[in-house]
Amino acid sequence: QEVHGTIVLCSSILSFFIWPDVPFDAQDYEKKNPLEQGMIPLSGDKTTQFSERATRLHHIPFTAPDTKLFHQSLQSYLRSGSSLDLQRSMSFFQSRQAVETGDPSAIAKMSLKDLPFLKQVSSGSYARMTFMFTTTNFISNLYIASLATELGDQGVYNASEQHILVNKFSFIMTFGIIGSFAVGYLIDTIGLMRSGLITLCLGQIQYILIIFWGDTMSIMPVSFFIYAMFRAFMYPCFFAGLVEKMGFKYFGILSGIGFLISGVTQIIMVPIVMWAEGTCHEGNIPNDAVMRECNRGKWMELNVMQLCALVCLLPIPILDNRVEQRRKKVLRELIDSPKIPHTYERAPSFYGATEYSIGF
Repeated sequence: QEVHGTIVLCSSILSFFIWPDVPFDAQDYEKKNPLEQGMIPLSGDKTTQFSERATRLHHIPFTAPDTKLFHQSLQSYLRSGSSLDLQRSMSFFQSRQAVETGDPSAIAKMSLKDLPFLKQVSSGSYARMTFMFTTTNFISNLYIASLATELGDQGVYNASEQHILVNKFSFIMTFGIIGSFAVGYLIDTIGLMRSGLITLCLGQIQYILIIFWGDTMSIMPVSFFIYAMFRAFMYPCFFAGLVEKMGFKYFGILSGIGFLISGVTQIIMVPIVMWAEGTCHEGNIPNDAVMRECNRGKWMELNVMQLCALVCLLPIPILDNRVEQRRKKVLRELIDSPKIPHTYERAPSFYGATEYSIGF
């Protein structure tokens, strides 16, 4: 407990020097609509011009972020090396331009951040994120629930060694907080897709160590540490994915639904453990004695299946990133197309005045 308390204290002190992080969105709002000025500076001398019809639109409420974001270069609000755009603001203005076209094809390609709740929760992006989180969370919790039984069924370690390994696992898990700092830095620097791939690779490395070197006492603590990093990376990647793809509008309920689905799947953990467990864990097997006949269970098969599941998840972050990039490209082409009449008349019939709000 003293060691755990020391780690938490040191982490709190460290967080003081690296907090706050770059926010995804502005927190303050201005009552005056900056669009009434007809021109919004976004980065340096670049400006975005909107038609005056946008300022007179009543069925799409508009809530603007702090005007400081519109009167200074966005570069002044970003750290060195960061992408020179503010994701929420850029997606908002592009979505507004899509509505301005009055073309259903352009409106259908709007950012998920600016869509109604039902369209967000039924989107393919949310389904992929939830599936990936549910699978990795299930694998993570299954390992904790079955570790002691698996060590006993292996027939490699005696009761004393099993006790030592379990204690080492509990101690190493406290160092998982290091992963929280690491994944936050990685998401900010290399992006969500690569961070998700690293998370999956950590889980795969852990199971590779268990499958091939699970009978080596010195390797097990290494696998425990990698597992702690995998678990620490998993949750921030899910939350960051929700914010990046869905925004904050329905963040609470979307994350809650994701955890609900993940929690329901934990029910099948018990029958899986019962299927995999043997009988060797029921007795004490000394190393210097001939092992009595016992059932070692199907832990090797289970570990291989979990490794394969993590490998099968690898295409999901890549696919999600490609779908998003394709959406942005198509929307930009539709907005810039001179063939599309810039009018709002068809926007209300597409979403309904009471159903849809482009405001934050």
